[in-house]
Amino acid sequence: MTSFNLKAIALIFFLLSPCLAGAQENSAKIDELLSAYAKLHQFNGTALVSKNGQVIYQKSFGYKNAATKEAITRNSIFQIGSLTKNFTAALILKLAEQHKLSVEDTIGKYLPGFPRGGEIKIEHLLTHSSGLYEIFRSPAYLKDLNSREKVSPEKLISYFKNEPLDFRPGTAFSYCNSGYDLLGFIIEKVTGLSYGKAMESYILKPFKMDHSGFDFQSLSDPDKTIGYSYVSESKQRLAPSWNPYATYSSGALYSTVDDLKKWYQVLRKNQFISAKSFDEATRDHISGYGYGWFIDSLKGKKIINHSGNVEGGTSCFIMEPDNNISIILLNNLTTRKLEPIGNAVLAILLDAPYKVPQAKKPVVLDDEALNTYVGKYNISPTYQVSISRVKDQLYFQLNDQKPVPMFAEKKDVFFLDDDDMEIRFKELSGNKMNEIKISQGVSNKSGERL
Repeated sequence: MTSFNLKAIALIFFLLSPCLAGAQENSAKIDELLSAYAKLHQFNGTALVSKNGQVIYQKSFGYKNAATKEAITRNSIFQIGSLTKNFTAALILKLAEQHKLSVEDTIGKYLPGFPRGGEIKIEHLLTHSSGLYEIFRSPAYLKDLNSREKVSPEKLISYFKNEPLDFRPGTAFSYCNSGYDLLGFIIEKVTGLSYGKAMESYILKPFKMDHSGFDFQSLSDPDKTIGYSYVSESKQRLAPSWNPYATYSSGALYSTVDDLKKWYQVLRKNQFISAKSFDEATRDHISGYGYGWFIDSLKGKKIINHSGNVEGGTSCFIMEPDNNISIILLNNLTTRKLEPIGNAVLAILLDAPYKVPQAKKPVVLDDEALNTYVGKYNISPTYQVSISRVKDQLYFQLNDQKPVPMFAEKKDVFFLDDDDMEIRFKELSGNKMNEIKISQGVSNKSGERL
């Protein structure tokens, strides 16, 4: 090898060294962050982080099956919840490119007789600006959500079709699963395929996303994760299994980190929809929302992101185009923590402030304050809470279960050991708390003192 070649190689190595060192430093920070969340039982999943087209971090934490101690791996399959929406939106845009529909079409064209169907456009559905009644408000829908019976799109639509609009279409933003369910119905009408088959035919098969699909309940695969509402070394609580035919085109897809990385490349390289369509999908149309994506910024950089939350599965997908950053986090836990985790990973990559989580430390309350919480609270006929006191320790009891110690994180906010439950009190009146609010996973319950 000539001396010229050796000098050239040395120069290249010298120029690349700061980049390599920066990538290693970022990887170490991401690992510290995710390890901290895993230790607190708030991340039980897998992460794949890329910058400038190169994977800089990939690691998995926890169990896909806690009972058998089978670990999560890079190949593990997770429910992705509302990440489904950007697939739905992309397919709508593809059909628009093929002149099979237009985002300016009113939904009455595809659903004759739909109340005010002449006012609501496909674009309103894409941007959550339709004013439609949110399907999760329907008690009948919630029964279907927790069943295993196949639910037709027509039945889903019946749960919100005749409800009054919350506002005039196009005048406000309100996150609405009903709108994305209608988009799935329109996809079926236009393609002649079921939503799941349409996804498979147009996106999953052509781009070799071989471990992604529709209907997680029926999936039989050794890499399938079991969904938990909470999991630690000493405690596991299985999550309910949501019906994919009820979550439908707003939240029923499943995937892996590598399949989602393929999807990122497909979008970035305009292999499915054109650059013009992708720009339209990732433009802020109303209240920081595009077509299936939230649009934000950090340190002057455009951030494109979405998360998904279903029982037993959460997801976070973040893109930062300028630095070719993609952050993909998948979790088999019911939790609201994944989006903040993803934002912290992004902050590391853009050299912005972030915090590594710490274990909660109880604070000491005085004698008078302890007594204000003691009593019974009614949340529902089947969910009643008793708060008792033994010396300086408060105890939480649900129905007839064994009382467990609860600890003050700060005044009026409490937590349980080895659990994700948060308990809040408010409305002090007559030296007693009158209201209780309990948050656990994605569930929130509230009640009043008996």
